[in-house]
Formats: sequence, structure tokens, C-alpha cells
Amino acid sequence: MSNQTSLKIERIQTKPINRIGWIIGKEFASFLQPAISLAGIIFLAGIPSVIIGLSQGATYEQATMSMIHIFYILMIIAGLLVTMNTFIAERRQGTLELLYTLPITDFELVSGKIAFNFLALLILACVLDLFYLVWLAETPWYQALAALIGFAFVAYYSVSLGVFASSLADSPFISILTGFSVVIVIDVGGFYSGLFASPSRDILSYFHAFNQFLPFARGVVPVKGLVFFGSLGLLFHFLAIKTLEFRRFRGV
Repeated sequence: MSNQTSLKIERIQTKPINRIGWIIGKEFASFLQPAISLAGIIFLAGIPSVIIGLSQGATYEQATMSMIHIFYILMIIAGLLVTMNTFIAERRQGTLELLYTLPITDFELVSGKIAFNFLALLILACVLDLFYLVWLAETPWYQALAALIGFAFVAYYSVSLGVFASSLADSPFISILTGFSVVIVIDVGGFYSGLFASPSRDILSYFHAFNQFLPFARGVVPVKGLVFFGSLGLLFHFLAIKTLEFRRFRGV
């Protein structure tokens, strides 16, 4: 074993936070490889400019609400795009088996990947929030801040979902299909809550993600919304860890 490899393993063996930090650094080194995902995110990030150009007659309030809703959708799509290949690429390149030989737990591996992609989306959300909402639309600071907090929780939910889908699937297509299927159930299913009688209607309405995000767009930070998106993020975070543990145990 080379001195460089020994030094790397010694550094990983220190503390859990250092091991997660090592995973984040590893993810950063390979971040620019999925060119299609990055191109898709850049394309989506340019959509608000087109909408502003088509909304010349709209008021600042109308333009602001439209952009916040678009950024909500962008956070979900971007989270799935950047994570769809997270574990699939590791398996195909054979690096996942190498990671298993290192003193890194499944929790640390999943958390490191989620943390890096979450930070990447959070930076994107900050740029969009400051440029489009604060500078162009002259949105009140409290509304822009509430929207940014909402974007952060939505980003954690979408990234955790994407990492879970990637841990479950063996191809990027199945991964992205799984992620979008869950999003459709959570985001679109609530639109049909009116077809059911109470209490089913109330339950479906609560699990309508878009409705949970609306207060953030109005400048309010609702505890119910924080709990909703935070719980979804923790759920898929947990499921990704358990899926990885199961696959490691079964050797698949």
C-alpha cells in the first residue's frame, strides 16, 4: 500500500464528520462529469428570463409569484437530475466496492452525497433568489428570505429522493423514472383531493407538496411546511441508507 493511500485512509479514520467531508470532496471532484444534468439545470435556470420577457404587462407581485413557483419546480427537477447517477456510476466504475473497503459507514456515504448535492442546489437557489427576486423583481426582503428557506427544504427533499432512487436502481433511466413517479404522486396527487370525501380529502390535501410550499411564496415560513418537506427529506435519506445496507448485505 502506498504512502498516499495510507495517508488517505488515516485521514478518513478520524471522525464521522471528517469522513462525510471526504465524501463531499470526492463528489466535488466528479461534479462536472454529468454534462447532461448540468446542461439541463442551466437550461432550466434560464427559463425565468424568458418568462420575464413574456410578462411585460404583469405587476411585480405577479412576476414574483410566478418566478417563485418556477424556482420550486426547478429545485425538484434539478435535485433529481444531479443525483440520478449518484450510486449507479459508482457501481459501473467499480468504485463502490472500493468505498466499501474504507472505514466509511453507509450513513456517512449517503449523507456525504446528499450534503454535497444539497449545497450545490442551495448555491443555485441563492443566486436565483438574489438575482431574479431581490434585484430584478424588487421583492420585499422577508418574502425573498421565506422563499429561500422554502427552496432549501425542497432541495433537501428532492436531493434525498434522487439519492434514494439512485441507490435503488441500476440505470439512470430507472432512477429518474422512480424519482419523478414519487414527485408526481406527492405533487400532483393533491390536485385530486376534491374527488374524495372527508377525511380522505383532508389527508390528500395535506400531502400535496405544492400547497405546502405556497405560504413560503407569500413571505410566510410555516412550521407545517418545514415539517412536511423536512420529514420527506429525512424519510428518503433513511430509505437510501437502508437500501444501500440491503444491497451490500445481498452483494447486489
